[in-house]
Amino acid sequence: MAIESLANAVLSDREVLLVLRDLSESDADGWVYAYDVGERLGVVEQHRRRAAAQRLSWLKRYGAVEREHEADEHGNLLYVAGDTHRPRWGQRWRLTPVGEDFATGKLRAAQERALESVTDANLALVAQAVAERARHSSATLANLVEREWKHRWARVNGYPPGY
Repeated sequence: MAIESLANAVLSDREVLLVLRDLSESDADGWVYAYDVGERLGVVEQHRRRAAAQRLSWLKRYGAVEREHEADEHGNLLYVAGDTHRPRWGQRWRLTPVGEDFATGKLRAAQERALESVTDANLALVAQAVAERARHSSATLANLVEREWKHRWARVNGYPPGY
């Protein structure tokens, strides 16, 4: 099924990061073109680069990916019109260490069993504990956890208006 956007309601950040990780294996430095991400995720051709670049831009704001800073033939970083505060960005992206950890994280069997044993009465307490733990983590991780919650909630319960 072809899609036109990579909104959080369509795909989770983790799914996007895993595709980026998979594609990055063919580049020694881990760089991937946005177009290739869009293609792998099934975005219709006319929206591939734009849709993937928009999603990756958000993930960059959260700290899960970084964007290639263009350089000249001598390795000197390039800037827009000589303004050293405005980097000239390339079209390639790669995972940050936090993005890599978020994408590849797994629960241990004991953690899965503990979550399965939570009663309905204690479910709110688990949500509270997860929120508190995320709040005391990095801002990147806190944002990614919140977005994962929203994505999963929408996927299971339907999308609220304006989502």
